Amino acid sequence: MIKTFTKLSLIGVLVLCVTTVFAQIPNDSPFPVSFITIDANGNESSFEYSSMADFGLNLTSTVGGEVAWARDDGMYDGDGDGVPDAGYADSLDCSWGTVMPNVAGKVALIRRGACFFSQKIWNAQDAGAIGAIICNNNADDPDELVNMAGADSMDAVVIPAVFISLNSCQILAAQVDAGAVVNAEFRVSAFNSNFGPYAYGTPVDHIIPIDEIQVSLLNVDPAVPQLDVEVSVDVTDPSGTVTTLTEIVDTIQPLENAVIQFEDYVPSDIGTYTMEFNNAINTDVLTNTFKITADTWHMDNENIVDFIAPTEQGFIDDGLRYDFGSTYLTGPDGGIATHATFMLENVEALFTGDEDSDLFQIRLYDMDPDGDGIGPDGTETDYSGFQVVGFADYSLTGNEGVYEDIIVEFDDPAVLKADGQYALMVQYSGVNAGIGIPPHYAFGGTEDYPYYGTFVFTDQLYLGGWNGGWRGVIRMHTDNFVGTTDVAPLAANKINVFPNPTNDYVNLDLDLDANADEVRVGIMDMMGKLVYSRTLNNVQNEVTQFNVSNLSSGTYFMSVVTPEGFRSVKFTVAK
Repeated sequence: MIKTFTKLSLIGVLVLCVTTVFAQIPNDSPFPVSFITIDANGNESSFEYSSMADFGLNLTSTVGGEVAWARDDGMYDGDGDGVPDAGYADSLDCSWGTVMPNVAGKVALIRRGACFFSQKIWNAQDAGAIGAIICNNNADDPDELVNMAGADSMDAVVIPAVFISLNSCQILAAQVDAGAVVNAEFRVSAFNSNFGPYAYGTPVDHIIPIDEIQVSLLNVDPAVPQLDVEVSVDVTDPSGTVTTLTEIVDTIQPLENAVIQFEDYVPSDIGTYTMEFNNAINTDVLTNTFKITADTWHMDNENIVDFIAPTEQGFIDDGLRYDFGSTYLTGPDGGIATHATFMLENVEALFTGDEDSDLFQIRLYDMDPDGDGIGPDGTETDYSGFQVVGFADYSLTGNEGVYEDIIVEFDDPAVLKADGQYALMVQYSGVNAGIGIPPHYAFGGTEDYPYYGTFVFTDQLYLGGWNGGWRGVIRMHTDNFVGTTDVAPLAANKINVFPNPTNDYVNLDLDLDANADEVRVGIMDMMGKLVYSRTLNNVQNEVTQFNVSNLSSGTYFMSVVTPEGFRSVKFTVAK
């Protein structure tokens, strides 16, 4: 299902995978609530929504039921002339005293317009509805969400209500209009907001202590405090060994939200780790998953099912600019980054055949350029406070597949300092293309992280990215990605690969300062797969020829490891 988004607010539409999109009912409620719909097959969808801004009761337990349109009786007299106003029938739910037996015991679906939000909700409540969904009617901005201000009858409203975008409503209404049974839940999450690792994937050479393991636990009882509450997290490592971290909360007062922080955990082995959170108040179980990798940082959870982008109109309004990126922390020894990976859904729509128009700029920013350990303070609206330490340009060829890895080598290996803070951004300007279509960057997952996680640039830089936590496939790779370990960058003037492009042979010209007993050469395809390797002996100033006639047409990387350093050079096989 395609998903489009407006700028921040940066608010989204519909999530078809089972993710959790929290908000509050009403806005100042301490209890996170997710708005969920459930189809006849039990499939769940979670919608972004806005809440009652200044009225309504705190929802302390889950409410749910079948969705049904709230039908007016057509008797609404908004101008007070004693005559029903034309056009205010159907599902506006503005008629005082309307009898709507079809919504009794159900969740009322209501259109925006004609009367106050609070009046609509009260009318549905008076007809027996247990909840209300108000659909936006703004065709100019179909993703718009607004907070619902109270007016008439606001003090009498006791049922939960949400406001959803026009796009979301059209999806939901289509199912209801087709006669499908759709249930909606206002799902209270008393155990929530769990996080631990700083990224989904972290290279083994950059392990840092996971020192922000947290979870929130709400005491939903309005009168009775909870005493000596045990909260735990079981961390299972790749070998199956379980480490249990436990905290005891002395007291959680009625309607209080307790944030529990655990002691540090330090992973060690390459592989997948799971974190399972439990508590003594309820049976809710929360889980996190993360990985220690050989060579890759990534925020996405590798389940790539969709893309995230502004609307075309939003893209145009923002000056045809859309950057997407991820933030990463480095380990205590620093290191080297050599490649970046990103994915697109709409290459066919973006590709023009002009290199300048099809250009993506990959930039790696040091977010702590003075090295004082203090990164962004959250107020930055552009990149001016950061320092570029890695860069590459990539122009679409038109041959990139949907959700295919696009692997780009930095022009020079980026030296990463110890305990650094970095933002890897994929940047795109549609000015030259002039087609008004934003790139559809792939994403995977909406996991919470204790650091920024994601950055987005549209009309400005938004630290934290899209509301909803969408994690783009913007991955960064260490020098291990091309088979090297603990080596410095080799100066660019010491290596040359030619001819480029080629169709049968490629030559490696090395100009080293001293004779090298051993030089390791590997050739990788765009997916990072090693397709050829060779070791050269007693090399200093010479040209070595490699037969690539058996390789398919495409882009390849030749990685060269010498005693003086490492460098990877991109070349093309064209047949």
